[in-house]
Amino acid sequence: MFEIGFAELVLLFVVALIVVGPERLPALARTLGQWVAKARRMVAEVKGEIEREVQVEDLKQAMRQQEGIAEIKQLAERVKSINSEVQGVITDVTTPTPILPPRPPAVPPGAAASSEPPVK
Repeated sequence: MFEIGFAELVLLFVVALIVVGPERLPALARTLGQWVAKARRMVAEVKGEIEREVQVEDLKQAMRQQEGIAEIKQLAERVKSINSEVQGVITDVTTPTPILPPRPPAVPPGAAASSEPPVK
């Protein structure tokens, strides 16, 4: 990020020593170190939150894809069942049915079962 070489660090130290003085320089260095640590923690927290959000979005996308696959599987099963029903109907239609001999006429109840013709 920042490319500060050894020469720049020595120059900053000398300027800080002249401006702040040797008595307050250790306290200033400690305070500066605390600020840098806080900044790094904040950056790490933000980076972690962004990574978690990306992972959540990836999981949501994967779940949507799985739901789509499940719907396709259900549709395929339904197509297979309809196909088997259609094949059954086709088999029933193409199978020849035997021709049965005609049945004798039914005698109504209460009629005499005689072989004599009715009287006129």
